[in-house]
Amino acid sequence: MIERFRIWLLDFDGVLVDSYTCLPRVYEKIAYEIGLHENDVQKFVELCMKEEEKMEKREQYDRKNALINVLREMNVKYETLDIDYLIELYWKERIKGSFLIDGVIETLNYLYRISTLVVVCGSDFWKDMKRQRINASGLSKFFREIIIIGEDFPDFASAINYLRDKYFVRPDNMIIVNDRTSVICKTKKTGIITVRVKSHSFLEKLFENNCNPDFKADNLHELVLRMLTFNSFKCEI
Repeated sequence: MIERFRIWLLDFDGVLVDSYTCLPRVYEKIAYEIGLHENDVQKFVELCMKEEEKMEKREQYDRKNALINVLREMNVKYETLDIDYLIELYWKERIKGSFLIDGVIETLNYLYRISTLVVVCGSDFWKDMKRQRINASGLSKFFREIIIIGEDFPDFASAINYLRDKYFVRPDNMIIVNDRTSVICKTKKTGIITVRVKSHSFLEKLFENNCNPDFKADNLHELVLRMLTFNSFKCEI
């Protein structure tokens, strides 16, 4: 069964790496960089995390504006701050705090031998940042292509059509693994097989809706193990 899939389209955040768990520590670092009083740091972190949730819900990631909103709410004079520097610090600390999800290396080693692996993921809305993060993870060596939606292609459907035509594969010989139900809904219409993995972060509650993937799994490693063990997709979150 697993050999049926000639192309695997894998998301980065939430499928290959956990870059969400570190966010409170990232914002704590920014709070101290700004010079907030220690008593205000926790409130700053909580407000920033609420902004993260808002951005995820909208799928619009204007972190400069989000940070300014928080500073305004806390009555901090942000006009004298270098906001661009603080966003660069955000990404630096987020890269540093990200870690590979359990079993990713073993799973990619196996899939690399039997199929074509492609990262297909959304933009970070900061020029070249997603590619920098993928390279920093050490995983880029496994992937034939890295496709950033919003930079390389306008949407997932365009990227899938490109891969289908380039590699001469039918849609049902392609499989996408993502933790976002919005992506599953968009890609399911193209005819490829969709798998949603559980988001082990604050985002899980945001991704609950009526859009059903073809199959579900706890993570990529479990998905592949179940395919090999049971020769089926009977995996539930």
